[in-house]
Amino acid sequence: MWLATFYLCIPVGYALGYIYGGVVGVALGWRAAFLIEALAMLPLVAVCFVVPPVDIKGTHDGAQMLSSQGAMHARNSLSAVRALADLTLFNIGFLCLSASTF
Repeated sequence: MWLATFYLCIPVGYALGYIYGGVVGVALGWRAAFLIEALAMLPLVAVCFVVPPVDIKGTHDGAQMLSSQGAMHARNSLSAVRALADLTLFNIGFLCLSASTF
């Protein structure tokens, strides 16, 4: 079911992306299209830090699971992400690249 949903979202996302990009790009400009998209993703990012991870049977590799208790889970998730130096450097670089286009 998860795999089917994932592979269904790819072509639907492409189709809706072309429509959204065309409409918003013509009306407000291409930068506004990306800005609106970024703002629309912020609630989804917040949900990803609060919702406990899905434990798919047979895929647990023995790594320590983060707590699934609301704020504690979010705090642990943020700490785990911040601890990844490569990811942090990548995000800073991507932020600089994105900011330079405006």
